Amino acid sequence: MGLIIEDGTGSGYKVAVDDQNRMHTRATARPEAEDININSGYTFLTSMNLQTVTTSESPVYYVINNDPQNSFVIEHVSVGSNGGSTTFNKTQIFRVYFGPSAPSANNTIVIPRSLNTNYSAKANVTCNIWNGTGTGMTVSSNGTYVAGVIVSIGRTPIEFGECGIVVGPGQAILFTLQAQVESATNMVNVYGFVIIP
Repeated sequence: MGLIIEDGTGSGYKVAVDDQNRMHTRATARPEAEDININSGYTFLTSMNLQTVTTSESPVYYVINNDPQNSFVIEHVSVGSNGGSTTFNKTQIFRVYFGPSAPSANNTIVIPRSLNTNYSAKANVTCNIWNGTGTGMTVSSNGTYVAGVIVSIGRTPIEFGECGIVVGPGQAILFTLQAQVESATNMVNVYGFVIIP
């Protein structure tokens, strides 16, 4: 007699094998961020309120990971734009930088809160968002340019592939916006989660 695989709940159900010697299983798959949100509450959202971006490149969002061992993953960003101030159909440029300097002015510090109301989890990161003063947060260096996306009127979801942007312990990133033709009103939402081994 061959090996018999039986469930571990005491019901005595045996695994079935088809006529081609294949064992069939069924499982529910869900994204990692959803699993983390349900099981630990370590998924987060931060937002920059409506601000007017000009044709100068404006640093609008900065995050540094203060956790000594866990990484913070930015899964995606959503940029909302009114498309300008006259015809409302103008585009903007969204840019990502690694290793920027910390903001020294025109910023507000926010702590990302859990997206699961059953948990009071807080990410051990410091987020700075532009407070609307001047033409963006004051930073002495944007850091190393990594990627850019053209943003159009309405809501533009910005995905970072299957892996997101991993902000390792002690590391920082910066997002900037720049209107291409004329000033536009924008809102930025950043979604992320903490990887806890």
